[in-house]
Amino acid sequence: MKKTATFLNQGLDEILQDRLNTLETLFEQKAKAIEGAPRGNLHVVKRGKITQFYHRTDPTDKSGAYIKKSNLSLLRKLSQKKYDQKIIKLLAKEIRHIRIFLRNYKPCELSGPFSELNEEEKRYVTPVCMEDADYVKAWQVSGYEQPAFREGTAEFYTKRGERVRSKSEILIADALHEMGVPYMYE
Repeated sequence: MKKTATFLNQGLDEILQDRLNTLETLFEQKAKAIEGAPRGNLHVVKRGKITQFYHRTDPTDKSGAYIKKSNLSLLRKLSQKKYDQKIIKLLAKEIRHIRIFLRNYKPCELSGPFSELNEEEKRYVTPVCMEDADYVKAWQVSGYEQPAFREGTAEFYTKRGERVRSKSEILIADALHEMGVPYMYE
């Protein structure tokens, strides 16, 4: 069989769809968390080695109300809200990009030109990408020299008439054949 470049893009759309589902779930969780967070924003001021936190509820207020160290609960909630707001923007961006990619993604396009050739032309072409049916056909006609059986070895035959080495191999070969799975016996 001719050397063919293979692209491991099979399943890429499923992987991206899984990622999209995960991101959308996370987006919904973070949006709910922000809805339940305290009103306003956190303002952080660093003065030398001292960091001070302020709760701004009025956008025109440049400083806000000082958050005492005893009010760690409010500080945690506002810090989490600030973080979640940034994460939501990034999630929305990635969700948008994945949706655009999936809408335009056509992994089978590369196999089209080879599939459109007649069978004689296909013999002289080394394709970049093949559809599964073309690949199986090329693989089956590529030929395989089966190792010889030793003299005196028991003879077992599959439904396809192939000689195999054991009863287990008969079961496997027959199951593959019945399911339409192409195989070559080694």
